[in-house]
Amino acid sequence: MIDRVFPDEIECSRVVLTTLRLADSEELFELIDSERDRLGQWLDWVSSCQSVEDVRRRRRAKITRRKEGSLFDYAISLPGAETTRKIIGACGAFGFGDDGLTCELGYWISEAHEGRGLVTEAVSGLQDACFRQGVEEMRISCIPENERSASIPRRLGYRRKTHSGTDLIFVLRAEDS
Repeated sequence: MIDRVFPDEIECSRVVLTTLRLADSEELFELIDSERDRLGQWLDWVSSCQSVEDVRRRRRAKITRRKEGSLFDYAISLPGAETTRKIIGACGAFGFGDDGLTCELGYWISEAHEGRGLVTEAVSGLQDACFRQGVEEMRISCIPENERSASIPRRLGYRRKTHSGTDLIFVLRAEDS
């Protein structure tokens, strides 16, 4: 197993990524539930989040995976003077190869915050953290109909590698960034 130490917080110019905690379960559920129809058409895990307890169960598993170094997920929030953050989405790095040189990135955001480049900025910050951890190649996959999602890797210089099953696969290598 490769030791990875991702930061608990990644500051970007317009968003802040902070490690998702068990205490975020209720806020996450409320956001997912309010966006259920929209998110559910793109993300298969949404259907398994029918209650706060479902989200807590998923959070516990993800916290374990973070401790093992196999997943690093973050809340996306807007910086501000408030003492508490308001989660507007999430992103994460997962699917690390055995050699630790590859991983996949995933993301989602509330409809109210779509179309402003916030996810692109969050993914850019996360991919920089991955490169600092020695990752040499990142993948992003999405279904072809999700044009908004597919535009993010294109904007960040990922190359479309293949169409695998129902997903588009985009790849960015460290030397190409």
